[in-house]
Amino acid sequence: MPRLASPFRLGLVALLVLSAGACLHFLRDATRGDSRLAAFVSARPPVPIVFTSRTGLASFVPAAPEGEGFRFPGIGPWAAGEGRLRLLTPRGRVIELTWQRPLPDGDTLIDVMSPSVSPDGRRILFSGRRQNDGHGRFRLYEVGVDGRGLRQVPGGPGDPGCEAPPPMRWDSEGRRMPDDARRRLDYDDIDPVELNDAERRILFVSSRSPDLGRDHSRRSTTLWVAGPGGNGRPASGNRNNDRWPCLLSSSYVSFTSWSRNREVLLADRGRIAPLTA
Repeated sequence: MPRLASPFRLGLVALLVLSAGACLHFLRDATRGDSRLAAFVSARPPVPIVFTSRTGLASFVPAAPEGEGFRFPGIGPWAAGEGRLRLLTPRGRVIELTWQRPLPDGDTLIDVMSPSVSPDGRRILFSGRRQNDGHGRFRLYEVGVDGRGLRQVPGGPGDPGCEAPPPMRWDSEGRRMPDDARRRLDYDDIDPVELNDAERRILFVSSRSPDLGRDHSRRSTTLWVAGPGGNGRPASGNRNNDRWPCLLSSSYVSFTSWSRNREVLLADRGRIAPLTA
């Protein structure tokens, strides 16, 4: 995996430019477009642009919301009432890539955020919330720039989810949920970036390390890495929130880190403890 650079404060880039090769690939198949959106196109870009249209600005907030979320479905951070993944072509057409488009199991996505384009310019990775999964948490998806191949990656039925049982403890009827069910449900995967390697691994942000931090009740989010169809593993550590990784041309990764550290390493270098001085 590319080495992680020191945390670097990044502005959230809403629009991502595709490569010229992907542009030609897409234009061969792009025969549709929503004519109702043509009035909102003020200029035709030289290359296709992928972006999200959402009913709120929650994705610009780096920190997870305050709250314990002990009862199902927990607290769903960064959600909007509706979110769509769209593509603006050089001909001024706006293409819907996810809205009302079925996943392999027939479900659809009602909200999306944090898209990125694969290094070869052929796929778009993003975070999405399903219509009918019951918990409404973000998982990772990909779709081709031609609108084909919409699917979830990773997070399938065999994905164990959290490293340890998360805060959510009771179902909607007040009954205690099994630890395994909590681990598979109570987390969000967001901000995916495909790494530039032969394995097509994905670096992403997740709350799979179920830490509420110290002196507050915000879920921590850290960097994770996974293969296209495999389970993830941690790639950073933070009791608060890491967000928005970006693959640089140097093969380093920059990301934003929001932290409020109230602990120190003790003299024996084997333990940490709250700072009291």
